[in-house]
Amino acid sequence: MSKWVVDTCVIIDVLCGDGEFSTKSADALDAKRGEGLVIAPITYVELAPSFVGDVHEQDVVLAGLGIAVDFCGSKDTVLEAHKAWYEHVQRKRAGEVVRRPIADVLI
Repeated sequence: MSKWVVDTCVIIDVLCGDGEFSTKSADALDAKRGEGLVIAPITYVELAPSFVGDVHEQDVVLAGLGIAVDFCGSKDTVLEAHKAWYEHVQRKRAGEVVRRPIADVLI
């Protein structure tokens, strides 16, 4: 059985309770949950700032939404990128660094 790959913005819509998109995004997840929902490593990493870098909290919320994570066989690497991206975003928000694409952190 194939699964539905969930984009980062759909999860953030649900988390933020955005008036325009949160209901639509939650409804989309509900409609496809029975077929299986999954996120890719890049989405897992992109979500780090939304959970203040807390991997455990992120995992709990994703599980509660019925979303699995496909680490593509490299969970340790994804977790390192998760931490690096969170730290980078924090430094950027503090005005300490210039913009850097997430792909650089994963590489």
